[in-house]
Amino acid sequence: MSDTLGTVVTEALKMRDELKAGGLDGHALNQALEAVLRDSWPKPKDRTEPWHDACANCRDYGLEMLWCPGDATCGPNLVTKAPRPKHGAHEFGKPCWCPKGQRFREKQAPTPDDAETMAAKRKPMSRWGR
Repeated sequence: MSDTLGTVVTEALKMRDELKAGGLDGHALNQALEAVLRDSWPKPKDRTEPWHDACANCRDYGLEMLWCPGDATCGPNLVTKAPRPKHGAHEFGKPCWCPKGQRFREKQAPTPDDAETMAAKRKPMSRWGR
């Protein structure tokens, strides 16, 4: 069999039709089709071990999901920074320490040195800014 997915599926369906014509039906036919597909499906050349997350804390999403029972475990209000009153139980996310969590961490406010550096960089003129 060829290694393209289309030809693998086409050949597997042909084999399924042959098995069906031979008298196989129902659950046994589905199991036979699954076995044929598993045997003939192209195997990845670079992956020999099962998938695993790079970060077990956030499962490569960037947020560690935690549970707040309603006693303000989730921290202060993000907008007003005031303590939260008692509220309902819920799940909340905290930025993870891994690189994927970088997008959820607070960004540092620019310093005056950053403003001078940005002002010193010349920006290319756009079509509308001539």
